[in-house]
Amino acid sequence: MKKTNKKKKTDIELTPEEAAKKKKRNKISNIVSIITIVICVIVLAISIYKISSVYIEYRVSKNETNAAKAAAFTTDDDYDFDYASLLEQNSEAVGWIRMKGDAVENGDVDINIDYPIVQTTDNEKYLDVSINGTWNALGTLFVDYRCAAGLNSSHALIWGHNMVNPDDAMFGYINKYQDEEGFYEKYPYYDVWIGETHYIYKVFACGPVDVGGFFFTFSFTTEYSLTDWIADVYDNMQTFDTDISEFDEDSKIISMVACLTPLEEDRRFAVLMYRVEDE
Repeated sequence: MKKTNKKKKTDIELTPEEAAKKKKRNKISNIVSIITIVICVIVLAISIYKISSVYIEYRVSKNETNAAKAAAFTTDDDYDFDYASLLEQNSEAVGWIRMKGDAVENGDVDINIDYPIVQTTDNEKYLDVSINGTWNALGTLFVDYRCAAGLNSSHALIWGHNMVNPDDAMFGYINKYQDEEGFYEKYPYYDVWIGETHYIYKVFACGPVDVGGFFFTFSFTTEYSLTDWIADVYDNMQTFDTDISEFDEDSKIISMVACLTPLEEDRRFAVLMYRVEDE
């Protein structure tokens, strides 16, 4: 049988009932279109707001860090650290950490790890509180409250956000030790001020760590010593050009720890460094 195309009626040819139904369908279609447009505009507005908020919080955090830096490093000498001035800004300040490397020192990177460090009685407060005590999503680098001797603990753990954007702020850089070839060779050393005393630390290991695993050990005993812990680090993490024999029970370790990207609930990313020199 030959198929014939049914000719569509014009508006003039429609019966009153058909015309009413068509008008109703058109009205519903227009309403759906308007709702869709409104939803798209709302989603776009929320997205712009969130992006703008992150950028604004980042700028505020950067300005506050720069103000703290100007107060703590008051001369042209980058190693002339005024700890007392930093304490005036925040009584829970315990020191400062700064990435070393030619690109940083020559100004070839805009953002690097160069921040004040605090410690309080929990691991919650400074997740979203700036060095000045105001709310900010970037927070402040802080020593885990379980480190009894602070940055002078055998294993001192510093928490910071993995701010992938903008500009890898806070600890957004640390995953590059694993992901970016040659990053360790560029930035193996850090300046760390503990109170008024300046130390140099060298990176020796990095990698993801389990929240409930051996890594989160803050005090050591004869049953599980610091050197036992170091041996577990060498067995479970990526290590660089440092031999395990260089460590003993008097070694001082600092770990920089942040969330993984993408986020994993029970794992974090850590970069470990040990004290190699002081003033």
